[in-house]
Amino acid sequence: MSEPVVTRSNPHQNMIMYLVAGAFFMENLDATVLVTAIPAMAKAFHVTAFDMNIGITAYLVVLTLLIPASGWIADRFGTRRVFFTSIGLFTLASACCAMAPSLTWFAIFRGLQGAAGALMVPVGRLAVLKNTPKEQLLRATAMITWPGLVAPVIGPPLGGLIVQYIHWEWIFYLNIPLGIVFICLIFRFFPDTHTPHEKGFDLSGFLLSCGFNVGLIYSLDAIAELSHWPTAIASVLLTAWFLWAFIRHCQNKTHAIINWQILQHPTYRLVVTGGTLFRISLNAAPFLFPLILQLGMGISPFQSGLLMLVMFGGNLLMKSLIRVLVRKFGFRPLLLGGVAVSIGIYQLMAWIGVNASMAVIVLILFGYGISRSVGYTVLSTLAFSDVDDHHMTDANTLLNMLLRLSNGVGVAFTALVLKLSVFAHPNGGHLFAYQMALVALSLLGVFALVLLRKVDKTAGEGIVV
Repeated sequence: MSEPVVTRSNPHQNMIMYLVAGAFFMENLDATVLVTAIPAMAKAFHVTAFDMNIGITAYLVVLTLLIPASGWIADRFGTRRVFFTSIGLFTLASACCAMAPSLTWFAIFRGLQGAAGALMVPVGRLAVLKNTPKEQLLRATAMITWPGLVAPVIGPPLGGLIVQYIHWEWIFYLNIPLGIVFICLIFRFFPDTHTPHEKGFDLSGFLLSCGFNVGLIYSLDAIAELSHWPTAIASVLLTAWFLWAFIRHCQNKTHAIINWQILQHPTYRLVVTGGTLFRISLNAAPFLFPLILQLGMGISPFQSGLLMLVMFGGNLLMKSLIRVLVRKFGFRPLLLGGVAVSIGIYQLMAWIGVNASMAVIVLILFGYGISRSVGYTVLSTLAFSDVDDHHMTDANTLLNMLLRLSNGVGVAFTALVLKLSVFAHPNGGHLFAYQMALVALSLLGVFALVLLRKVDKTAGEGIVV
């Protein structure tokens, strides 16, 4: 049995953060760049653009299904070995995607990428958490959250440039040199953290979580079809049962795949509930804003991609100011302010966005980048501020599962509201549908704000900023 190696002050701490952030960036960028290449890839595979959805779905489904098992796998086999294997598998799968002879093979290789991503992201984050003192948690969190903020913004214009001036295969070939560099650095700098294993793998809990994760996304899609209502209702009821059974299982089983006792930590519990609602709202923007800019305002796809870079500017500004602002105002006021700003920006986009000047649109997107950066950084820092080392793996596993779910649910929820709006008011055009989607996202923000107001004023006080 391996002895625990939990190092809170690692001499290679900075390199660990850089490796994890770089790997996260590679994984997030790959997912967002792909969207602009879909028409070219459909032509190469002799299928329709709609058929290409299976490539995205295969990745997300496998990714979401395996994340609950990532904590157990990391504890059982060690963070270094799992992180090395996941990056190697992701790099190999990227090369296979570029050389895929058909859509079927492409979907299979995308599934392999999803399996690698399911281990790469949570295990990398866990290594950072276990090797970072609590008082340095804000700095570490800011470092490893920027890929999730930047990649969705720069991915679409980068993908457009690659497809237009090179070829779509290079979206995947670019991962190969990056993956090789990361693999070479892992064995030199990455810690090999093991945890003694008192429990076997919770197969029942894993299957129940799989049922809920898949059912949630499928239910939203089924409702959005606005036809086969018996199927939609059945899927919603079945998903609700999976959720109830999963919670009961985790509450009653001694060594469940998710230790339900972690929700006894008040700050963590609020970040899981209110923070997930806020992230669902935030994750819809990279999907919705380009539609508004292109179909609502008549801007070209490449121009809209460049405008989305303005959000990146807001992210960068906040990254440089976050420590100063936390020191001056504290975590709670900054978090509530970020949520309130995002709600206000959604309302601005809903009621004046389409008719606004380009300067106003730039300001709106810049402000949204600021609120997005605040939300991700503060939530990710506060989540682990009162979690002890014994519960760190379970807390990290559950939070990563919810992070991934919030990505899919954010897009699916927005698509659902858009379709329902068109169905309810077919003569309203794109403008009405976009307004309703933005109002719905604002309401999610309001619900998140109500929950996050319960965060204690002293939360995060032990974190040096």
